Amino acid sequence: MKKIIFCFCLIGVFAQAQNKSFGAKAGFNIASVKASADGASDASDARFGLHFGLFGEFKVSEKFAIQPEVLFNMQGGNATEQGQDTGFRLNYIAIPVMFKFYTSNKFSLELGPQFGFLADSSVFVDELSVDGSEVFNSFDLNLGFGLNYEVSSKVFLSGRYTFGITNIASTAYQQAVRDELNVGSFSLKNSNLQFGLGYRL
Repeated sequence: MKKIIFCFCLIGVFAQAQNKSFGAKAGFNIASVKASADGASDASDARFGLHFGLFGEFKVSEKFAIQPEVLFNMQGGNATEQGQDTGFRLNYIAIPVMFKFYTSNKFSLELGPQFGFLADSSVFVDELSVDGSEVFNSFDLNLGFGLNYEVSSKVFLSGRYTFGITNIASTAYQQAVRDELNVGSFSLKNSNLQFGLGYRL
């Protein structure tokens, strides 16, 4: 019920917004995965990927705007263990909803949730790659914040960092790791640094 009310409130805000714009954006990602077990944590090496998709910006006042997006996000992480290259490849359909504050005509700050839906995943060791559907959850909730610079009325540059709130490791994988390492808790969480270019139509 709370989600339904929230959606109706957003629809109401979008309908009242006088200044609307739509466009496309693309850029690159520097992603990693943080593993935590019984309070100890370690982050993977970066996986470099791309993001691209569509956005809408709805200005509700001179200073404030809401910017929902639909992006294809290439994420994951890499590591080298005992001479073997290992890692995760995680591709998401991401839906960020950014609340923007314009500090000036050129700069804006943003903060908001990102809802991720796993489109494809794999786990690899050297040249061997296996499907990751049994390892990872299909949904990932992140919090993001960033900075935008308006190059012109049509073009803007963006930098954004998102970090995972939910555990992306499946229940079965969590249990397997806990049994193997003899630990009480285990989690995997995404993080992603994005740099991109946006174009308003």
